[in-house]
Amino acid sequence: MSDIFISYKREDKARVEALYTLLLDLDAPVWFDAGIEVAMEWEARILEQIEKARAVIVCWSFAAVSSHWVIREATIGLERGILVPVTIHPCALIPPFDALQSADLTQWDGSPDHPEVQKVLLRLGLLIGKKNLARNGRLRAGGQKEAMVDLIRALLVERALSGGDPFTYKEAEEALRAAAAEEELHIGEFDQHSLWGALDAIAEQCRRRREPPLDVLVVSKDTGRPGRGYWQKHAFLPGDGDDLEKLVFERHLAAVRASNWSQDV
Repeated sequence: MSDIFISYKREDKARVEALYTLLLDLDAPVWFDAGIEVAMEWEARILEQIEKARAVIVCWSFAAVSSHWVIREATIGLERGILVPVTIHPCALIPPFDALQSADLTQWDGSPDHPEVQKVLLRLGLLIGKKNLARNGRLRAGGQKEAMVDLIRALLVERALSGGDPFTYKEAEEALRAAAAEEELHIGEFDQHSLWGALDAIAEQCRRRREPPLDVLVVSKDTGRPGRGYWQKHAFLPGDGDDLEKLVFERHLAAVRASNWSQDV
């Protein structure tokens, strides 16, 4: 079972998915009904999830306020004292929800350190027992800053051109710290979440430029291949380390090493 249940109206799915993805990135167990299995009883599955959830996020919009199902789910969360209301589109709330403070995500750009989403993460952290959830969000955002992304990209391009072994996550973190010190760049608090944020930004950059995935050059020390998040985001695989993932890794790695990265050096 997931700790966090997201209630929303189907018309708002694209907006809600950004919040869902952020929570997954922060390793917060989260569920919303886009994941209902084929042939599963819809109402029964929803009730099963919400009854065992430790936090219920309700995503308010005009469509959500008009939805019997969203109101019902929000009421369950309110009665259990685990409701986390957020507004994703401007709307007028109905009683008793109009008396509750709601995080304003109407202008949220997806950044994990946005003040309003930080309020959500703080509340969720308390409810599900992950007190560092908001902090980890800030650290992840720190890794996505332009200067940090430029540094990690330069390190990965250099490694690709040299044909050297991929970095382990720890080696990449240490190399990034050293490069920042050399550039006299103050990176502040920095840990694995910051590195993951930087790698996410690099992955998106490579997709936009139609380049091979540079982030394949950062791997787990134990498996010698990228972590679970890499597979789930880039190859739609579970990240269990099976033979298919091994073949995909080898192909991605070969493509990165064969690419012309001269524009970066």
